[in-house]
Amino acid sequence: MTVMRAVAYFSVFVSVILSLGTAQNDDCGPSTFTNKEGTISSPGYPQPYKRDTDCYYNITVWGASSISVHWNSAVDLEKEACNATLGGDFLYITLSNGTQMEELCGANRTQEDFTVEGDSLFFRFVTDRSGAAGKGFSFQYTANYSNGGDLNVFSVSKMFIWLLMVAFLNACINNA
Repeated sequence: MTVMRAVAYFSVFVSVILSLGTAQNDDCGPSTFTNKEGTISSPGYPQPYKRDTDCYYNITVWGASSISVHWNSAVDLEKEACNATLGGDFLYITLSNGTQMEELCGANRTQEDFTVEGDSLFFRFVTDRSGAAGKGFSFQYTANYSNGGDLNVFSVSKMFIWLLMVAFLNACINNA
């Protein structure tokens, strides 16, 4: 295992740990996606989303060599502000190694489809309490496999380690 791959898996582990302790709004929908393909939308899409929302979406598809994202429509967020320190609504896209790939804000922003290497991708949708809400976002994701979709020894061992981590964390939480 290369150092970069180890760092990437550690980043995923830290992200999972942090998301376990983070309260997500009830209307965000599911936060973890493990299917080979799926659709993720902002709460209430295509109707305007609610104010003061903080949603996390984690796509992790074991054994995938890359994940492709196809936007179903333009990203439509709050039109008044586009400054994280002054307020506004944002969609953050983060790679599995913890690098922030994109910070989206603004109205009717046409977004390019993209593909990232690896089996994980993270999205965070944050809205403030001010301004007019847009209709949000909707995209489809598809996992791509370089080996035809077969799980290899490496991905099976990674899945086993992940399951052990989840079991350990559940035991810690239940005994706290």
